[in-house]
Amino acid sequence: MSAASIITALTAASPEEMTTIRGLLATPSTPVKAPRAKKEPAAPKKALPLPEGEPTAADYRMTVDSIDLKVCVGRSLKDGEDKRFKPIVYREFQCGKAIAEDGLCKVCAKRCAAYEESGKPGPWNGRVTEDPLDSCHMLGTAWAETSKPVFGAGSAAASEAGSVASVKEMEKTEKAAAKEAEKAAKAAAKEEEKAAKAAVKEAEKAAKAAAKEAEKAAKAKKAPAKSKKASPTVGGGAVAAAVPVSDAGELLCVEGTVYMVKNGNVFEYDEMSEATGDFVGRLRADKTIDEDAEQVESDTD
Repeated sequence: MSAASIITALTAASPEEMTTIRGLLATPSTPVKAPRAKKEPAAPKKALPLPEGEPTAADYRMTVDSIDLKVCVGRSLKDGEDKRFKPIVYREFQCGKAIAEDGLCKVCAKRCAAYEESGKPGPWNGRVTEDPLDSCHMLGTAWAETSKPVFGAGSAAASEAGSVASVKEMEKTEKAAAKEAEKAAKAAAKEEEKAAKAAVKEAEKAAKAAAKEAEKAAKAKKAPAKSKKASPTVGGGAVAAAVPVSDAGELLCVEGTVYMVKNGNVFEYDEMSEATGDFVGRLRADKTIDEDAEQVESDTD
């Protein structure tokens, strides 16, 4: 549509249409955001394998073909130690983070600037596209010329240290086992002593009880034996003559059992305590006991 056509249309528009047109012209257009560019992933670190024999400086340097120039080319020595050397020698890695400036990431660029300003390397180890700094603990550097790392000394020292640690750990385990065994032995000895004391106590208790029973049996046997010497035989059993005790009664032994007789009434009698017990019956003329007879009370009883 030409400009003249637009003007003609606006002139012919009604007041309501003009109001709508003015509102549309007054609304700012919303800017369209451009899609954010995806960050390229950092190149993974590729560890240089440890040579089987004694390595050279070239063995610990990245080759030109292995360096990725699309990511940070800062040199990293982290996790690159070769402990077979003493002092330890390092292999190099490429940082591999996204580039911020001058082929370096933000961290490496900051470390490089600090090194250039102060002259002290600090955590900066240079670029993998360049030779290592003199201070890098790598073969072929000024540090290596001064420190003179010895191949094989580190592994021997590590092996010796491992052996010492193993011996110490073994001694520690043996001491702990000996301590536990001593503790168990003490506990067992304590239990045995406790059991022995309990057995002695039970034996003493049983001996006392047996002695008491024997004494009681001896006393019970002694009393009837004395009475049997004077006892006539009546009704096929030994009947002892009555033995006066007091005005209130007399003792009578019938077939080995001693009774208390009061006014013809026969009662149980405890020789140990000399106490009269329950009524048993009436004494017959033949010195036997009528257990069916009833007790006869008397004025003197």
